[in-house]
Amino acid sequence: TVPGGQRGKYTVVARNTGTLPLDNVRLVANLPAGTTLKRVTNGGQRQRDAVEWVVPRLDAGEAYQVRFELDSATSGKKTVKAAARAGRG
Repeated sequence: TVPGGQRGKYTVVARNTGTLPLDNVRLVANLPAGTTLKRVTNGGQRQRDAVEWVVPRLDAGEAYQVRFELDSATSGKKTVKAAARAGRG
């Protein structure tokens, strides 16, 4: 929870809980309406209403962490959702 006019800081962690490595894992976090992306780590790329990272390989048991920051000019509840997808698994 962040008051209006202050920066929200988010961390997304993708973990491969399987037994096989995953290739080209895409991490995507939506950007709620009324927010502005201010900072992003690990080569994240802004898409229309999301920020996306591509992890070339995520071995079994390995985790990958990214961070981003959003500004919002107004108060009120905004929900940020993140997902990870790979070609297999």
